Amino acid sequence: YIEDTDAYGVMYNANYLRAYERALHLLSIRPDGKNDDDPLPLLNGGALSHAGWFVLGVTDHRFKASPPLGGEFVVSGELVERECENKETNGGACVETWKLEMKSPLPALESKEKPAVYNTATVTIASPARTGMLPPHYQSKSPPFDDTFSGGSIVRSKFEPFRDEFDPMLPHRMPLRNVLNLFERARTDYLGGPDELRKMEAEDNVVWVVTGVDDFELCNLGEARWEDDQSDDLIADEAGESSLVQCTPGRSVTVKTNFVSKRGGMVLECNQMLLVPAWDDAMNACRNRRLAQGKISIMALDAKKRRPTRNIPQWFIDKINGGGDN
Repeated sequence: YIEDTDAYGVMYNANYLRAYERALHLLSIRPDGKNDDDPLPLLNGGALSHAGWFVLGVTDHRFKASPPLGGEFVVSGELVERECENKETNGGACVETWKLEMKSPLPALESKEKPAVYNTATVTIASPARTGMLPPHYQSKSPPFDDTFSGGSIVRSKFEPFRDEFDPMLPHRMPLRNVLNLFERARTDYLGGPDELRKMEAEDNVVWVVTGVDDFELCNLGEARWEDDQSDDLIADEAGESSLVQCTPGRSVTVKTNFVSKRGGMVLECNQMLLVPAWDDAMNACRNRRLAQGKISIMALDAKKRRPTRNIPQWFIDKINGGGDN
């Protein structure tokens, strides 16, 4: 549908994850199949059997093509790992990893064509225990991105999330599909906004597309620790902020983006973190803490041929490499 597409008429990058979530949701309410390679039913005792399941992480998310506007697609998947707590002693929390694929519908029997693969991803989902919490050993322990030696621009962008950007099944957190929207806004704003990107397409014959998402995950679900005692993310005049690492409608959040230029500027690796201010009693100051983080790869394409191009305007390369305003 039109609602699924972006400015280039293809499926918008965050909507692939939305499609995967919808496919898993359909499986959870229509459990009419089993994995032929594993006698364990796909739902019984797993994360999808809990109404409060949510997406915990996404990696190896590859954007290969897009379903055509008005076209159909098929999502298929394989449950590759499941780990659950004892329901009686630990409340029954579960974490599952799924390998998912989006492709075109199967062609007619007489056709020799194979289905086109549009997108693939490894998606980790989780369901909380009866207490509503996820056990600590199921929570991400990934360190913050190290931007010390990246050489690229480091940009902070502030946003105030709206009520409709939250999921009632995931209290005090934005779902990852909507975190991707904030990441996209932060990148677009720094690169000059829609007008500058349209100008680059018209005058330089360059468009930018997302090609991959890796190590994308919710962080600090258990508010385990401060990120770094030497962090420069101290915030002045925020003494009224909560000490909890929570995100709620209207509460200001920050997207921190580190642009890393590769292959002559044709590929940009964007290390992005969603941060929220929280009060640290030990330092008597507010500090930014992670709500989510991920590595988003984008690539320059020839606007007409839709092939990778190195004909990037010099002003753009200078800005990405730290020559612009941060």
